[in-house]
Amino acid sequence: MTYPTVSHFIESITGIYIPLPIQTFGFFIVLAFFVGQIFIKKELVRFEMSGVLKPVSNINKKSKLSKWLEFALNGIFAFFFG
Repeated sequence: MTYPTVSHFIESITGIYIPLPIQTFGFFIVLAFFVGQIFIKKELVRFEMSGVLKPVSNINKKSKLSKWLEFALNGIFAFFFG
């Protein structure tokens, strides 16, 4: 049987209907992203500890004025194209 929402799944298991607006497909997609992020983070930490990956330092050479100008231009373009 397919379950369009998490509420239908809970009702099938327990018999109690709890109206939750969570779609099953989207819920499991988000859950897959979270679980994937956890495993990727653990692997990257393991690679760094074993010496396969080396830490990299990033020095930002932009001034604060150019950062704010870039943010403003991106906001204006996003507003007009969105």
